[in-house]
Amino acid sequence: MDCATAQGLLSEAADGRLIDAGELAEARTHCETCESCDTFARGLDLLSSVRAPAAPEPLVRSILDSIAAEKTLSSSAGAEQEIRPNETPEPPRSPLTGTRDLRPSWWVPRLTVFATAAVFMVAALTLAAIGYLGGFRQLTANKAGDTVATADQELAEERTLGTAPADGASMADKQTAEPPVYASLGGNVYVLTETTTVDESLLVTVAPVADSGTGDDAVYAYDAGTGDGSIVIRDATSWTRYERVLRRFAGRSYQLQTRTPLKMTAQWPDLPAAYPTPSAADGSPTFRFFGHDELGVSIFVPSAGSERNGFAIAADTASDDPAAGNPQWTWWAPLP
Repeated sequence: MDCATAQGLLSEAADGRLIDAGELAEARTHCETCESCDTFARGLDLLSSVRAPAAPEPLVRSILDSIAAEKTLSSSAGAEQEIRPNETPEPPRSPLTGTRDLRPSWWVPRLTVFATAAVFMVAALTLAAIGYLGGFRQLTANKAGDTVATADQELAEERTLGTAPADGASMADKQTAEPPVYASLGGNVYVLTETTTVDESLLVTVAPVADSGTGDDAVYAYDAGTGDGSIVIRDATSWTRYERVLRRFAGRSYQLQTRTPLKMTAQWPDLPAAYPTPSAADGSPTFRFFGHDELGVSIFVPSAGSERNGFAIAADTASDDPAAGNPQWTWWAPLP
């Protein structure tokens, strides 16, 4: 596949258009061996993660106040003007210059609307440009092996001061969070969702649950047949359903990983052995700040790597986050 075709497919996918999965996979494979297309794909990922621009609240209030004031002046001028019989009324004078306003009556409100729309458009384009340039500068800095010091410093100060425990997690979340019941297969983490019934004649074995023994003692997981990667496991008395623990970034899904095997137990997943637990709140020296996922939670990538193989989430997220308030750093790998 050539560069133009690969970049076109990636652009259409980023715009939300339905793309053939095989062609999209071929385009991503091309990016792995083409530096220019790889840079292009990273830029699209960053743009996809930028939040929609919004006009600052003071600007909105100022515009609304100006419109209200203009309506008041127009009403006052109309009430004070005396119209005599058989006499054409004198055009109103501008409240600012004292000159007669010769514009047609329908023009004044339209001018106000056009001016308001223009202000909003300029503000939106400005904010979007700032977001794009900031993300592109971060991308190029990462490519060169530099660091984005400002974002890291702000994050470190935020966590050190304790003003915002890990992206919205309250102190109550940190104190009361209890681990859900997890199971792991090959390092991939699943969470218990419900007890269920299954037709055992249709079950397809996936793999033995991690650390569940061998032979007759082993506990096996089976494909739930729901098409979403869920599994079913039989415990001592019933069948239970487990779902993948996922979060999304730049249009892709990432599954929670663990180093310690989880055998249907309330135990927190931990970082893979390749990634030592960071010693600083900003993720250093293991990780560096990279951006935010689709929930607005800060994500971190290896200090000398990128998000291609996954990213980390800091400890103590909110209890309703996919990490469920885990007091440890967690690692999330992209689904194939």
